[in-house]
Amino acid sequence: MHMPNATKTWNFVKDFAAAFVAEARGVFAPVYAIEVLKHDERQLIVRSEKRTVIADKRFGTVKHGTRVLTTFNRIESIDVQRDGGSEGAETWSVSLYLNWHTRIQIGRSTDPTEASICAAHLSTVTGKKVLSL
Repeated sequence: MHMPNATKTWNFVKDFAAAFVAEARGVFAPVYAIEVLKHDERQLIVRSEKRTVIADKRFGTVKHGTRVLTTFNRIESIDVQRDGGSEGAETWSVSLYLNWHTRIQIGRSTDPTEASICAAHLSTVTGKKVLSL
């Protein structure tokens, strides 16, 4: 007679622990965002994951700090790609596609609209097309 109660208790504890772990993952999971800090006729400034990238139309460059990451003429496209993670929330990354083996990641977001808006801003500044992968 005591066995069914022990089974119920064990199942409750197991279900509670699984729910707790799932909730904790959501609370402690990293939040990815792409923030457009500035966009005017001269430049676009974007921040994601504590990294700031500047696309400067006057010089035709994409920079991080003082380092030139690429020039506009080397960019083939601006790619928005869904990255589905089995361990966490899916994210969308925005990157500059230079060639078949070189991409420059601008940032990633858990919000697909945010990623698309960033890509659209990059397209406006660089004149390059946006591809959704």
